[in-house]
Parts: sequence; C-alpha cells; structure tokens
Amino acid sequence: MKMIYSDTEESLELESLLDMTFGLLEEVKLFIKLLLANSPVLERMLIDRQFLYQELLDTRLEFFTEISNFSCASPK
Repeated sequence: MKMIYSDTEESLELESLLDMTFGLLEEVKLFIKLLLANSPVLERMLIDRQFLYQELLDTRLEFFTEISNFSCASPK
C-alpha cells in the first residue's frame, strides 16, 4: 500500500524528525556530562558517532568540542 503525503504533511513530519534528533542530541550531552562528572575511575569513554551522521558537520564539531570541555571526576 502506497501512502501519498501532501507537502504540508511531509514538512510537518520532517520538522518533527529534526526536533526529535536535536532533542536526542541534548539528552546524550546531558548523559555524557553526568557520567564524566560522577565517575572518578572512568579513564576513557568511547562515543559511537553513528547516531550523529545525520547531523550537519558543524553540529557534530560543536557537539564534540562541548563534550571535551566537560569537567571530569577522574584525575586523568
């Protein structure tokens, strides 16, 4: 069954997906900040960039720049 969308419906769907992606990105940043601040034995954290591939390059760079400035509970 093929569904036909109007331009308005497609626009609203795309806008909803973009909002959801940005919201997810903010949640991930908060989670990483929490982990870094409360994990004194954490020496290394790997972040799978797979979920960021749909973001613009500027957004990805901004994300990793911001994360690298988070304070860490570990002495390293």
